Amino acid sequence: MPKNKITFSETKLWELKEFFKNLSNIDLDEKKARLFPKGNSINENQTTSIFLASLSAVKEYREELISFLGSNKINAFNAQLHTFTQLNSEDNKSIPDGLIVITTGKHEPVVEWACIVEAKIDKNPIEKNQIMRYIKFAKSIGIDRLLTISNDLATSPNQSPVVEMFSKRELGKFKLYHWSWMYLKVTASRLIRNDAINDEDHVFILRELRHFFNVHPKVKNFNNMGSKWREYSEQVGESRRKAVSNKTSEIIAKSFVQEEKDLALQLTDKKRLNLHIESIPIKNRLNHMKEQICKDKQVVSTYMVNSNKHHTFEVVSNFIEREIKCSTKVIIQKGKAKAQTTSLLKMLSKSAVPNKIFITAVYKYNRESEKHSLQELEKQLENPLKTDYSILDKTKGDTVKHFEITTSEKIGASFYSQTKFIKKLEANATQFLEQVVCNLKL
Repeated sequence: MPKNKITFSETKLWELKEFFKNLSNIDLDEKKARLFPKGNSINENQTTSIFLASLSAVKEYREELISFLGSNKINAFNAQLHTFTQLNSEDNKSIPDGLIVITTGKHEPVVEWACIVEAKIDKNPIEKNQIMRYIKFAKSIGIDRLLTISNDLATSPNQSPVVEMFSKRELGKFKLYHWSWMYLKVTASRLIRNDAINDEDHVFILRELRHFFNVHPKVKNFNNMGSKWREYSEQVGESRRKAVSNKTSEIIAKSFVQEEKDLALQLTDKKRLNLHIESIPIKNRLNHMKEQICKDKQVVSTYMVNSNKHHTFEVVSNFIEREIKCSTKVIIQKGKAKAQTTSLLKMLSKSAVPNKIFITAVYKYNRESEKHSLQELEKQLENPLKTDYSILDKTKGDTVKHFEITTSEKIGASFYSQTKFIKKLEANATQFLEQVVCNLKL
């Protein structure tokens, strides 16, 4: 029954909605005073300024981000971060969006590290001529690095997509770094979720920054494979025995490179998973992906879980079968084959879809057993009269080298949809992490 008045020390916060025209909880949340209101703050300069100010304000956030830009000084006990926006060159021809400076020393701060910042929002491209002007300007004042920020995704901050615009001679020893807005947004959420921020006021700032990115209409994740996706992905799907042209593989690979990186961020951003997923860097990934498309008619994307190089999984997109397959390898060193299998089944006992999870035992010299569903193996485990598992094969060895756990889904025509493909890919990877990876105690 609705209350007539607020009773101090009794009324719950969420009950406030009952006293203001029957607001819902969502409406009440939208009425919160915001540190970064929408309005004019969505233009490029204001977006950059809001982010750089937040970077200065939250110690753990700046240390997490800047430590990947080649600066150890950020972790010094007396280090201070200073950020500035739109500092003009002497001739006013170069006006980069920002400057990040690290100093040490309390009374007379000394510059230890500095980086020019150029930011883009929405679909605004990063242009070579503009970056070249900023590089020359930076060099002229003794700065040897430049950071770009945009909706373009990078596997890691030191793998800037801008590097491809320049020859080694043009860059010399100058360093280029890159952050995507989505990477900055997900990193903020991950630090909050993992209780990595000590000061509650800093948590508030970071939550407000996250909300600002959430409602920003020009800060976007990768959610469309592009207008040419259907045409060219169908060409690959129909070319079981035909060669794939360089043009076809390149158009597909350019979209897929972005989706591969975005998937890692979207998976990391899922609260219920509480995992840090990273796309494993591969040198010349675009060319490597083109080779996969031409030769195998599929793309294999490998990800690392919680920065553990021994805990990885793969997501395979097969154009011929129009199938998405997820897999991981599990090594159980204790015991013989039967004990190893029992240990694995106990880990996976909470899986909600055991009939869709398949297990293969790989023995010495990479000899594989037949593939069996988790459901089938669990039934054998429950049967006291069963003395062996069908997954075990004594002719291949007494000890399992590793287990391969897989799930797959044939998604039909959705594979060639520029938006549905992404949704299916994310759904399959999410389910695999929930039902398999989250249950593995490695």
